[in-house]
Amino acid sequence: MNLLKDWKNRIYGMSVTFLLAIIATILGNFFPIIGGPIFGILLGMLAIILLKNKRN
Repeated sequence: MNLLKDWKNRIYGMSVTFLLAIIATILGNFFPIIGGPIFGILLGMLAIILLKNKRN
């Protein structure tokens, strides 16, 4: 049972990461001076803040 719960958490984490990567890439194309990696870092920092508050 613990294995299934662990697998669901991993799928959730990978899907959030994939979504953030897509958004960062799109924003990087709109603003090439800033670039996708900077948007990825900023979105990751924002996601950590929002998701930690949601889980607690």
